[in-house]
Amino acid sequence: MRIVIVGPGAIGCLFAGLLQKAGRNVSLLDNDPARAARIAADGVRIESGGETDTFAVDIAADPADIRRPIDCLCICVKAYDTVSAIRHARPLVSDDTLIVSLQNGLGNAEKIESEAPGHAVACAVTSHGSTLLGPGHVRHAGVGPTAVAPVTARAAAGLSLFADTLESAGINTIRHDDCPGMLWSKAVVNAAVNPVTAVNNVNNGSVLERPDLRDPAMAAAAEATAVAAAAGISLLFESATEQVEIVCGRTANNISSMLQDVRLGRQTEIDAITGAIVEKAHELGVDVPVNEGLLEKVRAMSRASE
Repeated sequence: MRIVIVGPGAIGCLFAGLLQKAGRNVSLLDNDPARAARIAADGVRIESGGETDTFAVDIAADPADIRRPIDCLCICVKAYDTVSAIRHARPLVSDDTLIVSLQNGLGNAEKIESEAPGHAVACAVTSHGSTLLGPGHVRHAGVGPTAVAPVTARAAAGLSLFADTLESAGINTIRHDDCPGMLWSKAVVNAAVNPVTAVNNVNNGSVLERPDLRDPAMAAAAEATAVAAAAGISLLFESATEQVEIVCGRTANNISSMLQDVRLGRQTEIDAITGAIVEKAHELGVDVPVNEGLLEKVRAMSRASE
C-alpha cells in the first residue's frame, strides 16, 4: 500500500518513520518548503530508549512532487488545519484513494467529507505518545494501540489494507465498526489529559501523581462520558477513570500535544476537543463545569500568547 502522510508533526513523523523502518511505501507531504527541505536533508529522527534512529523518508511540499498513484492519504495535521490540508493534498486524491484522519478532536471526518464528497473516508486514533523536538525529530514517548474505523461504506476494503500495513510495521492496530464511539472514546481521554497538562505545564504522568491534577482530570472525563451517553454514543471502555490511568501510565513521560502547542505559542486544539464536548453538552442540557473551566483557561492562555 502506498501511503502519503500529510503533516510532518509529532505523530506524522513518528508513523512515517515506523513505516519506513519496516520498508513500507510511505511519503510525507508538508506545506512548508523550507521545513520539507530540512527534513529531506536530515531525515526523520526518532528517539526511543536512549537511542536515535534516522530514516530517509520521501518528503515534498508540492503535491506534484509526490509519486502517484497513492492508495491512502493519511491526514495528521491539527484539527483546525484539516480543510487547508485536504485542499493542498487534493491533487493526490483519485477515485480509489482512501482518506484517513489520524487526528485529535471531533469533526475532522465531516470536514474531509465536505472537501472530498463521495470518497472513501476513515478515521484512526492512536495511543502512541510522540513529542516533537524539531523539524522531523521526535521522541517516541509511549506505546499503545492504534484503532481504525470506517466513516463511509466505500472505506471498508482500503481500511483493511491500511490496518494490515500498520500492523506489519509493528504498529498494533485494532479495527472497529463504530467510528463515533471510537472518536468519542479518544476525546474523553484527551479532554481529561490535554488541558490539565497544558494549564499546569506538566507531563502526562503527573496527572496520576498529583491529586490536584488527578481530580480535575477525572472530573473532566466523567463529564465527557455523561455527554457521550446523552448523545447515545457507546464508548469503547467501561470506565473513563481507568482508561485515563492506562493512557497516562503508558505515556507518563510524554508531553501532550496541547502542552507542546502552548510552549511553542501555537494555536491549540482545545476547541476540537473540549470545545466540541462543551458544545454538545449545551445542546443536550448536560452540566460540564470542569470542562467549561478548562476550556476557558486554555483559550485564555492562547490569547495571551498572541
